[in-house]
Amino acid sequence: FDKPAESRTKILEVLNHVLVDGRCPRQYSLPVNGAPGRADLRQFVDQGVWAISTVYNYVSVTGDAALLNEMVGYHEIDPTDKGLISPANDRDSVLEHLLRIMDYLARHRDPETGLVLALYGDWNDALDGLGTSSDPQQEFGTGVSAMTSLQVYQNCAEMLELLTRYTPHRYRDHVIRYERLREQLRVALPNYLVVQQGEQRRILHGWGDQQAYFVGSFQDSDGLARDGLISNAFWILSEMIDEDPSLGEHILAAFARLDSPYGFKTFEPGFAPDAPGVGRITKLPRGTAENGATYVHATTFAIAALFRMGETEMAWKQIIKILPFSQHHLHLSHSPFVMPNSYVDNPQLNLHGQSMNDWQTGCSNVLLKLIVRYVCGFQPQMDHLRVAPASWHPFQSLEVTGVAHGRRIQVVTSRGDVQQREFQLNGQVLSERTTDEISGITVVHIPYDQLDRSETNVIVVTDRR
Repeated sequence: FDKPAESRTKILEVLNHVLVDGRCPRQYSLPVNGAPGRADLRQFVDQGVWAISTVYNYVSVTGDAALLNEMVGYHEIDPTDKGLISPANDRDSVLEHLLRIMDYLARHRDPETGLVLALYGDWNDALDGLGTSSDPQQEFGTGVSAMTSLQVYQNCAEMLELLTRYTPHRYRDHVIRYERLREQLRVALPNYLVVQQGEQRRILHGWGDQQAYFVGSFQDSDGLARDGLISNAFWILSEMIDEDPSLGEHILAAFARLDSPYGFKTFEPGFAPDAPGVGRITKLPRGTAENGATYVHATTFAIAALFRMGETEMAWKQIIKILPFSQHHLHLSHSPFVMPNSYVDNPQLNLHGQSMNDWQTGCSNVLLKLIVRYVCGFQPQMDHLRVAPASWHPFQSLEVTGVAHGRRIQVVTSRGDVQQREFQLNGQVLSERTTDEISGITVVHIPYDQLDRSETNVIVVTDRR
């Protein structure tokens, strides 16, 4: 939003480090004095999904589709040192990079269910037991990641929009392939990742090799019923919830069980040291980091999901819980001006909300994005601006100014003497409004060609007092 040119430069740098098979390194370092850079080449399966969504969101906000045609290189692993990568001879467009990343993700799926394999791990790297194999001859087993499967479902939609909008004829085979993949995931996700006991349903975090155990089920490997935060959040954020909105009440029930004075916990209950199969998360004391604590990055994803569901007051309560300068955090040992990694919660260890360490990056990033997108409702799409402020906020009025597709836009939300939500664009009432089926809020879609390029466009949203 603020510095699209810098974003563009960084996107090109990152994509230049994609490996020739479409795999994205978890981390990379730049070369020094001509020597190849070192990289974290552990196969965390989710790395590519973020790259695809980043490019898609960049084009949605800026309209800079020319980025897709920029030529970028690849890297390859040094055959003599598996920790080194160096530039490969291969080179093609940004769009071709995204196609290779998609193909890498599509190849790494469980042959029985079609869901995405966990491999070394996903975003929640403490559950690295999911991807291990019971066969010593195999590097990885058939354990799957619900979060990454949901993200690939979302990536299919993003790639289909990019391809059909900007290259309607050239990549027809890929369009057919991604339509088929999205449909396979649409069927597989509820069939295999939603479990039921009586009237209650839960969304699995994933499972281990050969489905030997589940995480987030009514009976995990340690015999306990457990909720996982991140799969519930991404069921909403990937828009899988649109397929069966009745699952929303079960997701809200899971959020309630995961709640704490410091925000949503990543798991409830946490894992004991003797919990079989799940990996290094058992080495973390319960109530710390990912193991049954408020891992703030994960909590912000769940808060975004609450806004997407129209649960705005609940979302704001969670925002207040995690802000490091909130009243209930003032006596604790952490920086009051930096978002923390996590708030721990373990009464047995006399830990009540302390922060393990500062972690400004992902936590503040997602919080700021959800405020722009869901609270202020500033949501640039490929050919229009979607204006969808939250139905409630704790302010008299709210204002955000941003640039989308080269148009400067100010969105002002306030309360007034109206019977229902009203939208005005530069003083003119907008009559064409729609209701979001999941959140229930009234939104408008304004084509960019109706917005002025030379003057600030003012969109006033008035809600009933």
